[in-house]
Amino acid sequence: SDLPIHDSCNGFDFSSVLTEEEYKIMDLVYNQGYKGKEAARLLGLNESTLRVRLFRIRHKLRKFIA
Repeated sequence: SDLPIHDSCNGFDFSSVLTEEEYKIMDLVYNQGYKGKEAARLLGLNESTLRVRLFRIRHKLRKFIA
């Protein structure tokens, strides 16, 4: 399942864990509501590359908020 992103969760600051690019990806998809294809275009990425990065970011965040 997808994890929502905000600047923090229960006091945890995502910006302390995510790179600037990772945070930008999560912000576009989860906070601003862009679909994968449009978010990828805005970031200059292939859509499949964006999906892989989202998977890795979510996996990374699960370690901190699980």
